[in-house]
Formats: sequence, C-alpha cells, structure tokens
Amino acid sequence: YPEYYLDALGMIGEQLSAQGATFIGEWPTDGYKFTSSKAVKANGKFIGLALDEDSQPEKTQERLEAWVDQVLPQLLA
Repeated sequence: YPEYYLDALGMIGEQLSAQGATFIGEWPTDGYKFTSSKAVKANGKFIGLALDEDSQPEKTQERLEAWVDQVLPQLLA
C-alpha cells in the first residue's frame, strides 16, 4: 500500500503530539518505496523507525541497530 505507507505510525504520532508528547528517533525516508505517508514529518523524515517486513525484511536488523545507536544517547541524557 504505497499510498498509505505507515499511516498508522503517523496517526498514533498525531494523537501523542496532541497530548504533549516529545518525540525522539525520527528516521530518514531514504531507501523506502512509497508515494504517501502520514508518518512523514514536515522535515521529510519518518516520525520514528520505519520497518518494512513485507517488502524489505532483509534491512530490518541493520535499520534497528542504527536506530538504537541513534536514540540511545538521547534516552540516557
């Protein structure tokens, strides 16, 4: 569903934002194949880690490890 790619992530993010949540862990959209997503912020990045087990399962481990390396310092600060 390239026109609804990860929309649920964006919809949950909207609800959390409305409650005053602070977000960390945005993720670049490079390497993903989609046409539209509610999970993409105004800066062009996903609101959080995007995993695509249907189309790109071989990239999940690498993406997950890179994302953890990115957010861990923010969580420990």
